[in-house]
Amino acid sequence: MLKAIFFLAFLFDCGISGLTNGEEVVPKHRKVLHRGIVMKRMGMVLILMLVMAGTAMSAVKAESFGPYKATSVAEAKTCGVDTGVVLSGHLVRKVKDNVYLFSDGTGELLLQTEDGALDNVDMQHATVNVNGRIASSFMYTEVEATTVTVQ
Repeated sequence: MLKAIFFLAFLFDCGISGLTNGEEVVPKHRKVLHRGIVMKRMGMVLILMLVMAGTAMSAVKAESFGPYKATSVAEAKTCGVDTGVVLSGHLVRKVKDNVYLFSDGTGELLLQTEDGALDNVDMQHATVNVNGRIASSFMYTEVEATTVTVQ
């Protein structure tokens, strides 16, 4: 942090300007910078800071959208929203249209499917494989299924 402060002070350093006996004191090794140059430096620093902040934020987001996929309900409950899931288990019961309570032995979560994807499934004996993503996790972890296969 201290290095960053010194770096910014260096960028904004305009030379020494003051009045002594009516004369301006200017270091011999440089001339006094004009306001235009100072404004350009400030603009460059601002752009650099925005680019660095954007890069840092995209790196944080990339971790949550990465190729990682939860493979169990217990694991899915600990992951954040938009994390991919690949689950295998069975349907416990139908909650409402296109929403089912899903279990794989490690826990239960809500499974949201497309219209009619699981309407004719025998919930007692069918094994359901789900690919999707975690849509929300307010009271229950809810998975939005992209593909559902029944065995």
